[in-house]
Amino acid sequence: MAVGVLGIAPAFAEGGFNSTISGWLPGKDSRTWIDNNNDSVSTSVKFSGCSVDNGRFTYAGLQLKKVRPGLPDTVVNRDNNYCDTLASFT
Repeated sequence: MAVGVLGIAPAFAEGGFNSTISGWLPGKDSRTWIDNNNDSVSTSVKFSGCSVDNGRFTYAGLQLKKVRPGLPDTVVNRDNNYCDTLASFT
């Protein structure tokens, strides 16, 4: 199943950014960013304009991971995210 997402916003990591995912497949990383914990804002993700190549978009299972150079990444939090719904990770 390939997923198309027109916009992802916001992902607040000391300021935030907008991004696009297309052609994504399960098990692949979608985006990496730096959050130096300089503020108390949680990381938030919102999918909009969601579609899949085989029908209706149900939800995306999200995992927020901490990258550890030379070591396996650790999962910090998980959530199921539905289109046009904000998922926040603290």
